Amino acid sequence: MKKKISLLVFALATSTGAFAQDARSAMNQILDGYTLPIFVAFMLGGIVLGLAQQWDNIIDKDNRGTRKDGLFALAWYVGYALVAAIVVPVKSGASFQQTTGYW
Repeated sequence: MKKKISLLVFALATSTGAFAQDARSAMNQILDGYTLPIFVAFMLGGIVLGLAQQWDNIIDKDNRGTRKDGLFALAWYVGYALVAAIVVPVKSGASFQQTTGYW
């Protein structure tokens, strides 16, 4: 009787580990499909938000000579977005290579 129970426990433990790997693989595939569009949406949203924040400075609303400051601030927003656009795909490609072995 003990042998049957131990075999049953062993069989359940080994199948649970295999299922966890399959579930993790499926989750990684789902995330890989949605990561880039979500990232692009956040980057564009950040640039639009930065443009909205600096709009008064860019158009030099009160003739204070702030156009240059507004454009430089906007350039920083775009620069950070470009750096993130380079870093995120590289990180995503590294995780893709580790999980699947392809690249």
